[in-house]
Amino acid sequence: MIGRMTSIEIYRPGIAEVKGGKEWSALEADLLAECRLGRMAVLPSKEELPPDCSDPDRRVRAGLIRYLMLGGCEDGPRPHPTGVWIRGGWIDGVLDLESCKTPLDLGLENCRLPERANLHAARIGALYLPGCAAPQGLDLQRLTTRGDVHLREGFKAGAGMDLAAARIGGQFSCAGGAFEASEGEALNCNGAQIGASVFLCDKFRAMAEVNFGRAEIGGQLNCTGGAFEAAEGRALNCDAARIGADVILRADPEHPDKPFLAVGRVNFTRADVVGVLLVNGAEIKAGITFHSARIGHGLFWKKVTGARELIDLTEARVRSLHDDRASWEGVGRLILDGFRYDRIDGSMSVAERIAWLGRAAHRPRVCAPGAPDHLKGPDFDPQPHVQLATVLRAQGNRDGAARVLVDRETRQRRASRLRAHARLDGTWRTAWQSLQANLKAPVDFLFWLLAGYGHRPARALGVSLVLVLLASGLAHFTYAAGQFAPNSDVVLTSADWLGAVAAHAAGDARMPVQIWQETSPTAQDYETFQPLLYGLDLFIPLDALGQEEAWRPSTERGVLGEVAFYSRWFFQGAGWIITALAAAVLTGLVGRRD
Repeated sequence: MIGRMTSIEIYRPGIAEVKGGKEWSALEADLLAECRLGRMAVLPSKEELPPDCSDPDRRVRAGLIRYLMLGGCEDGPRPHPTGVWIRGGWIDGVLDLESCKTPLDLGLENCRLPERANLHAARIGALYLPGCAAPQGLDLQRLTTRGDVHLREGFKAGAGMDLAAARIGGQFSCAGGAFEASEGEALNCNGAQIGASVFLCDKFRAMAEVNFGRAEIGGQLNCTGGAFEAAEGRALNCDAARIGADVILRADPEHPDKPFLAVGRVNFTRADVVGVLLVNGAEIKAGITFHSARIGHGLFWKKVTGARELIDLTEARVRSLHDDRASWEGVGRLILDGFRYDRIDGSMSVAERIAWLGRAAHRPRVCAPGAPDHLKGPDFDPQPHVQLATVLRAQGNRDGAARVLVDRETRQRRASRLRAHARLDGTWRTAWQSLQANLKAPVDFLFWLLAGYGHRPARALGVSLVLVLLASGLAHFTYAAGQFAPNSDVVLTSADWLGAVAAHAAGDARMPVQIWQETSPTAQDYETFQPLLYGLDLFIPLDALGQEEAWRPSTERGVLGEVAFYSRWFFQGAGWIITALAAAVLTGLVGRRD
């Protein structure tokens, strides 16, 4: 039978053992006196960070801090419930609180920790290390605190800070801290749970990766004016992190010349941000990734500079997009595949929006050797165009939505032709596909010109007006030159007309139609020639106005008559095509909206 498990009493050395036969330093003596009252142990005029570990008065044994944090003993002083507070000392030895459990707060201000402190899996009230220097970093992995953790106000770590899987009940503030590890992770908070906000602002600086992958942050992630200077890899990693409020990556409002700086990649892949994600006054060099991110409110992308080698918004989802044109210009590679937003708010025009989509529209498709033909050639994803058009239409800009969809059709058809050319491999099949693509190009052009691929059917009215005016103008000048004739067998065989033809042949400078109209009494009763009505009658099918039936250009009287005669077929054909296309668009047979 297995007996019941019993708790094991942790060994706690007495005060005499901690002292070890050596006298207390001046700061240690002050600590023993002040800790009973919950006050800060400090030596007057020695409150700043010790430059080194040479001053014996400022020495504090790591064992004494552990002794007090664990509650002291019956033979020695016991700490106040507020915890242990020291300013301006240097810690002798390794501060080891691994797996210790205490309700007390530990506050070391402007202290030097030459050895790597070990608080692995410790449970304490709170941890405050403002202005401290930890050249070997700190092991805070799986640390649990009821309150805050402060590594701020000049805190400096020369090696990696490990807070992986830490549980911080309050805020985690590194405002004004410097994390100078040159490789690996300068600050590792992977899988950490933080009850309140995280502050990496106010001249915060990290020389290697800052990792909040899979972290849960109850409040905001504030990186105002922070500098993330990892030269390689990721500068700030929030992969799959959950932030309960806003993410702020912006310049310091009090010092606009100090932007948020990210040298390496900023990664918000799969991140879940409850509030807004603000990128304003930021310098992004390698790029930023929002792949599959979820942003509950707005994504602000304004006053962004830097190389911006990659901006990836693949499958990202935001409530609203707030941006400006300059922040997108100069982006090396922009990916918008699957990017969804409910509204847009900014100063960009529809033309600038279309140019924005154009930055991401075409990209080379990488194919493995022996890939199917349909995968060869440049790739085009129409979804970003459809997304923008849907939002513009929902916001009442139907004309802008149509312009976006016309651009989508143009790019999609061009990509299809380029893929057909890319498949050429010397076989008849690929050659025929390439020829079909070339033959389809003029048809696509006409569809674009006449109806905007069905998205702008009103274009047909403009084209029709231009064609009617051209036909009318040509008819006007041809008629004025006397190179029209009545289109009637009765008139053409009458004595009046034959006399007019003979007079012209005899040397009369006037054309037969001019002589006939001036001399024949019956000419006044014939259909009056109207150039505009003739142009309409020529263009509109079925000869509805009678002008084309009454008058015909003469190919024997001059160049204008010959041009007007043969151009009739062009105007008539255009009229039939445009009328048929307009009917098809209006009835929905061609040109679907999305």
